[in-house]
Amino acid sequence: MIILFYQWYDVQPMDVESTSKGEFVTYGKTEYDIKTGMVVMYIANNDLGYGAHEFKHAYQFEIGELGFDAETGNGSLRSPYSIFTEREANRRALLFGSKTTSEERGALKKVLPPSLERAKKYANDKNIILRYDGITILPK
Repeated sequence: MIILFYQWYDVQPMDVESTSKGEFVTYGKTEYDIKTGMVVMYIANNDLGYGAHEFKHAYQFEIGELGFDAETGNGSLRSPYSIFTEREANRRALLFGSKTTSEERGALKKVLPPSLERAKKYANDKNIILRYDGITILPK
């Protein structure tokens, strides 16, 4: 297990992505870059609403409400303690004029781990990268 006491964040532009059938369009995404150790927010069209959405995800990671797949780091966001994270990010985007929202899944109560040791165990058991009390935990 690797423990980092600091976390770097980056913002990058992105092209709009869609599925082969054109059913789903991505205007932003937030990923953990395993090579650099940075959380990277990709935002399409320099849009303030999309930026607000992705910055909310970065904040959710910072306070431990959201984690990333440790195998790829750049896979989809994983919410270890809450599935409200997408709903909250959508609401933030709407405040900044976004006309689109992403799919919201489920609803669980937020339950943060009671200790760093429990957070480490959770990260290892679920194979996710997460932050706990200002510390980034990367499981092995």
